Amino acid sequence: MNRLKLALPPASVRSRLAVALMLALGAQAVTYEVSAQAPNTAAWATTQTRVAATGNAAFGGLAADQESVSITVTLKLRSKDVLDSFIRELHRPGSPAYHQFLSSAQTTATFAPTEQQAQAVVDYLRQQGYTNVRIAPNRMLVTADGTVGNARSAFRTQIGHFSRDGRAGIANILDVQVPTALSDTVDRVLGLQTLDHAQTLSWHGRMQPVATSNPRPGYHIVTSPDGNPNAHGYYPQEFATVYDAGSAAAATNTTAAIIGWGSMTNSVNDLAQMESGQGLAAVPTQVVILGGDNGDDSGQGEWGMDAQAIVGISGGVQKLIFYTAGGAEDQGLMLQTINRVVSDNAARVTNMSWGWPGCEDSSTGWADSAFELGIAQGQTFSAASGDNGAYSCGASSNGSYGTTLGVGYPASSPYVVTVGGTTLNTSTADGYISESSWAYSGGGISAHEAKPTWQSAVSGSYRQLPDLAFDADWTNTPIVAYFTASSGSGIPSS
Repeated sequence: MNRLKLALPPASVRSRLAVALMLALGAQAVTYEVSAQAPNTAAWATTQTRVAATGNAAFGGLAADQESVSITVTLKLRSKDVLDSFIRELHRPGSPAYHQFLSSAQTTATFAPTEQQAQAVVDYLRQQGYTNVRIAPNRMLVTADGTVGNARSAFRTQIGHFSRDGRAGIANILDVQVPTALSDTVDRVLGLQTLDHAQTLSWHGRMQPVATSNPRPGYHIVTSPDGNPNAHGYYPQEFATVYDAGSAAAATNTTAAIIGWGSMTNSVNDLAQMESGQGLAAVPTQVVILGGDNGDDSGQGEWGMDAQAIVGISGGVQKLIFYTAGGAEDQGLMLQTINRVVSDNAARVTNMSWGWPGCEDSSTGWADSAFELGIAQGQTFSAASGDNGAYSCGASSNGSYGTTLGVGYPASSPYVVTVGGTTLNTSTADGYISESSWAYSGGGISAHEAKPTWQSAVSGSYRQLPDLAFDADWTNTPIVAYFTASSGSGIPSS
């Protein structure tokens, strides 16, 4: 066995780390053992990837060994108890660690798997026939291309074909295992279940494009396909008045980000149109693509609305980065995108207006480690609570109720700020009068995520959400946004 001792960075580069970890938590060195030999495949350990939830799905037979399956292997944090304590101290006024955020290099060196641990996973995957095996910059993920046969052999599982609600995909029908020599490193294996996928929240093709000649401020009459011909709409910048931003400084020194999938071309162009039409300063934008861009613009309305809301409400940001999972919205590629936001450590605030169906299962929490590292770096992640009310499990579409109480992910993560929805009542001059819960705003109690320390005053043992709320009623008080007509996204030309 090779014994490796993790030491803190040299004193010349560790001032923040020294204050945060040594003063607040106590200096400590952690010893790890990494096998220099190939893992013993005679002994296996079960990962966090359990049998996929395939309720109400039709089984279509076992997948053939030669079918292609790309995977994302998530690795475990080191010294997670220290990281948990550090984050509590980061946000406790009076603590020596208060707001002493770490750099991405520091979080990687201190809490990510070691190079040897990550390389052991790489070596094992290559031994099992995987190709294009890569380690993420912060060593939290290992990605690889392979086949069903590779997965069956490497992870002692079986994969079947399923269909549900008009969508076909694969799913593992046995728990996913790894050799015990890797059990202290490997957390989950994503990509073996493609039956479920992320869904956009809040945008449903219910707002019409607007012309640059529309008046502002005050109420704006917009067409509402939901049956209210006199819906009172708000341009994004009006919310600063509605919610009494007052003399608070604009966010012009802050970089923000949006995580989505598909093409961001129209969303970037729509933001520029809105800025020009509303006389707002143009915000520099950047698009970071993972997994390739197949031109899918089905999420255009969501990403465009988010971008315009961020820029308008904040008074402008220093930069807005669109991180896109390219042509897919499966867990593996979405986690790669989230982890890229964390390893880049460029955005202080990142918005996610999407979620998995509100039927939590054992896969819940698949991005928590990445979120927690981001928080240690001073990053904030926000997510919509959902569009199916408290009964989100079993809902057939956005704006409908399901059959069972439930919350979605990543909204249920204790490392994410979750935003619920309201209906606004204001004067024509945007003066706040009252606000009520929107009928379809998601919320409830997680069945899997533990209650975070900052919810200690709340009864129960599990995460409760949402954390705050904002106007979301697309029927009566919608945001007014600029959109390029597109059949792929359901945005009409008039």
